[in-house]
Amino acid sequence: MAAAEEQLVEDAVVVAAAEEQLAADAEAVVEGVEIVEAEAELVAAAEDELAAEIAEEAVEEAEEK
Repeated sequence: MAAAEEQLVEDAVVVAAAEEQLAADAEAVVEGVEIVEAEAELVAAAEDELAAEIAEEAVEEAEEK
């Protein structure tokens, strides 16, 4: 009986450690998602800026002709 109780305690410690690791992993995933979202916003802004520059150049070229 004592061996079974000891095994249960050991298992509980392992489970607690796994839960802590999962929580840490979840935090890392959330941080990763936030980084990706921020990078996506930067890419979208750069795309908008590039599109505006292309349109402006096209207008300038059309005016020159």
